[in-house]
Amino acid sequence: YRRVMSITFHPNGDVTGTGSNNFGQNGSIVKVEQTLKKDTTVLSVATATESGTLFSASFTPTSSSNKIPVQFSGCIGIDNASNGTRIALRLYKDGSLLTDSIGNSADSRVRVTALGGTVGNEYPENLGFVYIDTAGTTNAITYSVKAYHGRSATCNIELNQDGTDTNANYTHRPVASFTFMEIKA
Repeated sequence: YRRVMSITFHPNGDVTGTGSNNFGQNGSIVKVEQTLKKDTTVLSVATATESGTLFSASFTPTSSSNKIPVQFSGCIGIDNASNGTRIALRLYKDGSLLTDSIGNSADSRVRVTALGGTVGNEYPENLGFVYIDTAGTTNAITYSVKAYHGRSATCNIELNQDGTDTNANYTHRPVASFTFMEIKA
């Protein structure tokens, strides 16, 4: 038995025709958006203190029950760390820490979303993570990242540059990104 279905894909994303009600079922991707940050952010951060916002981006879901995989990627440098240090990130949603996105409590250790380390001022670390959030709203949601360092001194945490940021053809300027998908739940 062979069944032929006539389906039309419209430019606005609608699907019509025989059997079109099979589209858009749970687990299907509703939309994908990406925000790039091509400039730099440099924040002075004291020991055991969280930075201000390094990067933020907004996403507007179509349904409050849908899932949103939030993906961050960014190159983080630090100055005043010639021997290297740890760099950690935490994820925020509309200004509040997403506590499900951080590690378990362990004495005085800081709970974070992602952890990496530099090997010196000139060697930044590419840090990234994916966290699956539930939209909870159909209004715009602002996701952001803040950072910690592992030095016992005040340091600059630097997004999209290394710790020295030397103006030379052997240094680089990367891009950071937030990528969002909305998945029908």
